[in-house]
Amino acid sequence: MTTVAGPPPPTSPVAPLPRPRGGLAAGRVTLPAAPGMLTVSPPALAGKSMTFKHIVVLCSCPDVTVAARIAAALVEDGLAACVTRTAAVRSTYSWQGRTCDEAEVMLTIKSVPERYAALEARIRALHPYELPEIIALPVVAGLAGYLDWVTLGSSGGATAVASPLPAANAER
Repeated sequence: MTTVAGPPPPTSPVAPLPRPRGGLAAGRVTLPAAPGMLTVSPPALAGKSMTFKHIVVLCSCPDVTVAARIAAALVEDGLAACVTRTAAVRSTYSWQGRTCDEAEVMLTIKSVPERYAALEARIRALHPYELPEIIALPVVAGLAGYLDWVTLGSSGGATAVASPLPAANAER
């Protein structure tokens, strides 16, 4: 669990979070050890380097048509094993000096770090926004069989990979 506390004590210097070396594809994240800034559970992880093999990418879309087109392209191209579309989300944001409030569709994209650059490029090519939300988060734990499936489905050959759903649910 990660919790964000108030400002750190004046005696604790706060440095910006370090950027992983080699970019996202390197699959390493360094968690900060600055007291009062971020608490990581279990505490043994604070200040340690972690290696991750999977990512979840978030991308908001203006409507269901755009979301479906991007989701299908990412899976068909083997850039993602699965893209979950969540309709009826609302985003409130500042854009070009004004506050906006818009209905959007959120994509939750399951992939691997090695495919991120191609995944981002494909989203940008298909997305109508000038500056689309494309945020990758490391997966630090998950069901081993599901994560294996994500690895296979994100390796460029998604059509040959069986669904993790039971046969009765696969046609939903």
